[in-house]
Amino acid sequence: MEKISVDSGNQFQQAMSKVDQLVIESIKHGHFKMTVKGQIGKGKRREVIVKTAREYKFNIPADELP
Repeated sequence: MEKISVDSGNQFQQAMSKVDQLVIESIKHGHFKMTVKGQIGKGKRREVIVKTAREYKFNIPADELP
């Protein structure tokens, strides 16, 4: 499984956009499985890992949370 880590820009917005994009692509494909895992990492950042055919990791600083 390919892992893709994203570390620049607004991580919260990037994570939400990626989940939205992956759900739409997966629904068009027809059959899919997606998991979203969250945990608190270094510096109280929220680590969000989205797995489909690929794995995407987002490190969201506490000050970016809505």
